Amino acid sequence: MIQENIENQNIITVSDGATRFLRDIARGSSPATRNTYRVALNGFLRYMQDEYELNPHVVPLEELKTDWAIGYLRFRADGEEPQPLSSTSAKTVPEPPAARATLATYAAALGRFYKWCSIEKLVSLPAEEYERMQIRFKELKGKERRSILSKVPPDEIVEALIREARKPRSSSTSPSGELDKARQQLIWLRDIAILETLRCTGARVSEVTSLTRGDLDNTNRRALTVGKGNKERWLYFNTASWEAIEKYLAERARMMSIFAAGNQTNPEQVVSSKPRRGAGRANFAAQPLFARHDRGAGLSTVQPLTPRTIQKMVLELAEKASLDSNITPHKFRHWVATRLLAATGDLAATQDLLGHASPTTTRIYAQVNEQTRQNLHRQVFD
Repeated sequence: MIQENIENQNIITVSDGATRFLRDIARGSSPATRNTYRVALNGFLRYMQDEYELNPHVVPLEELKTDWAIGYLRFRADGEEPQPLSSTSAKTVPEPPAARATLATYAAALGRFYKWCSIEKLVSLPAEEYERMQIRFKELKGKERRSILSKVPPDEIVEALIREARKPRSSSTSPSGELDKARQQLIWLRDIAILETLRCTGARVSEVTSLTRGDLDNTNRRALTVGKGNKERWLYFNTASWEAIEKYLAERARMMSIFAAGNQTNPEQVVSSKPRRGAGRANFAAQPLFARHDRGAGLSTVQPLTPRTIQKMVLELAEKASLDSNITPHKFRHWVATRLLAATGDLAATQDLLGHASPTTTRIYAQVNEQTRQNLHRQVFD
């Protein structure tokens, strides 16, 4: 039957379907999601070939079976060879059991692929069959255990990291000492401002790196950011973070003025190698709030940081402070969320401040708040 089908030049194979699916989701998914789905589907296609002797480049997509997806996820969950369909089937090379997070990702990729095939009318997939597949996926993934407690750094870890960041940096002893000293001073002030921003706003790292001078509202000590789903919200700063930002920007302007004086250039008009349209004040507003100050960036341009730079900065500070905690910039976000909930108990306000699309995401932090309430109860009644 398969041989008869492949004689039809218009046949869409399972491999063709996977390629079209990945191309379609590319329009609305992040590069990371597309890559993860590609890895999952490539594994699924190999499983078809090795375990069932079904060549995905030949098998018509319309013959796609939900049992193949269930079998593949079971194979990844068990980390061992499943029973083949027949005694002539090939054996797939054993692999170690996949982590729960990996299984969840693979289940999402396969589920979305099968649903896409059904919506595009490429596969006749009854609703009850799709539901059965999802039930099996849920069983294989196991019950999700989201312990936010393990992700929230203790107060003393956060404070120790801030103290380490505020320690004066050693002066440069290189031949170009003055210039390097200026860079190190800017990096020092910038890192303090970034950590204070993370500590009081709970912003995502990508949101911090995308902030510009024009996003700042000096009157109300806040900044407008665009988070996930292109949703705008305000980031609110406390005194420590706002003063750290002002100090950093003042020093940055001073150093650029010194550099510009020798080049007869207005520092407020120096933006980057790829400035936005407009000039003068418009370009000044487009400057990144937190900029690069390494040797590659120089002092004649204002280039934005990458999230990776902030991640490395936090890791290096943690190592200098001899902190055992696996601290990351994103854990500041967890810390802020728990502090907000513990202090206010207001789930809706915390959701808005953090830019969560769903209250379900915010609600996972309530377990920490619940622990706080339990401790308080024991203090009163025990």
